[in-house]
Amino acid sequence: MKRCCALLASALWAACADNDPAPPDELYDLEVSTAGGSAVTALGEPNGTFPCWKERVIHVWSNRARSAPHDELLTCPPGRVAEIECWPDGTAVPPLAWSYNLSRSARFHSAHLLQAECFQHDSPCPLFGDISSRFDPGTECPTAEIPCSCSTGAASCNSPDAAANTYWATRVGYFGTSPRAENIAGGNSDPIASFRQWICEDTANSACGYHGNGDNGHRVSILNSAFERLGVGYYTLPKFYRHIWTQDFGDGTVPTGIVSGVHYPQTGVDLEFRANWNFATAPQTKQVNIEGTCYPMTLERGESANNATYLATVSLPSASCSRYVFHFIDSSGADVFYPSSGSLMVNCGATEYDSTSRPPDCTNVDAGQNDAALPDTALPDAAQPDTTLPDTALPDAAQPDTTLPDTALPDAAPPQDAARPDAAPPQDAARPDTALPDAARPDAAQPDTALPDTAQPDTALPDTAQPDTALPD
Repeated sequence: MKRCCALLASALWAACADNDPAPPDELYDLEVSTAGGSAVTALGEPNGTFPCWKERVIHVWSNRARSAPHDELLTCPPGRVAEIECWPDGTAVPPLAWSYNLSRSARFHSAHLLQAECFQHDSPCPLFGDISSRFDPGTECPTAEIPCSCSTGAASCNSPDAAANTYWATRVGYFGTSPRAENIAGGNSDPIASFRQWICEDTANSACGYHGNGDNGHRVSILNSAFERLGVGYYTLPKFYRHIWTQDFGDGTVPTGIVSGVHYPQTGVDLEFRANWNFATAPQTKQVNIEGTCYPMTLERGESANNATYLATVSLPSASCSRYVFHFIDSSGADVFYPSSGSLMVNCGATEYDSTSRPPDCTNVDAGQNDAALPDTALPDAAQPDTTLPDTALPDAAQPDTTLPDTALPDAAPPQDAARPDAAPPQDAARPDTALPDAARPDAAQPDTALPDTAQPDTALPDTAQPDTALPD
């Protein structure tokens, strides 16, 4: 069994990390093998400690929002999303596939910002070029401490000296992949509250696309159809914002079938199970198998085909440790499972995945439920995320949402300044995402910094524009 979000002896508050190495064939994202021209998928299976439950939730909720952007934005507090009509009712955006390398970069950045007590997209020091291998569990820098991650042995927040930082896209590149955008948020321990920090950031501007002041960058990055891959990184330490979240977006192949799934909340008997479906036709049946009892799933968001989100609301007989698997049958009659092998786990403590077994087959219910969409449930105003940095995106022409100012790699413009929230307590502050345009990377951009209720967009640099930087309220 794999464990995620376990506590390390060397850092008792460090989340989403443990010392168990993962077999190289266990991957959470789509892997393509060139041998024989065949494609091999291993969806939902973690690679070591990536992803942990909290990171899975952000992945599922990002795809849920993309399956029906208009419906998602209607759940935000009234007046916060002035450009809601830019995502007309009934339109969908393809889902995001998970990326292991983007996930590692994202979690490192969250951990490193907490260690340095900084809130920005660029790493606050010159990183070692081999930081990817240094950050592996059991190596010299598994919790991103400053002495083993910074080549100078020291960090400096929001330094105007480029030599004192590592550009955010360079940092992602150290982990073996190329980014398009980045979102950061801080202060919330709950993944959905942090997600809403980004998706419901406040803007009075009804114009579509990334706004010049970066006030909608996080949201635009999450909903950007030009992005195809996602990595989520969560980390917690008993200082600064205590909880920091990072989303890194990139390019790649998006698989068909069930692309992401998870339960929420993390423990208990009354739970919601969601799965994101990506196929040209609707599934014939859809269910979640929990220890041999199958619960039918109903269309919650989307149009049943392509990107759609299915939901099962379940009351378990007890809060005992249980395995579960999503099992759909597609329009051709083929079985589709998520994860591809093994089982996800609920109420099992630090154990979140069992690689060795499945729940028994179940015949207790007919999983073919109708596709009547469920009404959206909006979170109250208070569910807004704490801190967000603007996204850093390198998309076609949209800015990311980060609770730090947007950091985008636009065609030829460096992102704007990034501001750091006045106080680092776990208050609602978000920095805009950082986004890089389709084929250009900005010179160097700093993400905006936004305070609570109002989350700053990620840092994204549209095709030819750089994201602005917003200071926290």
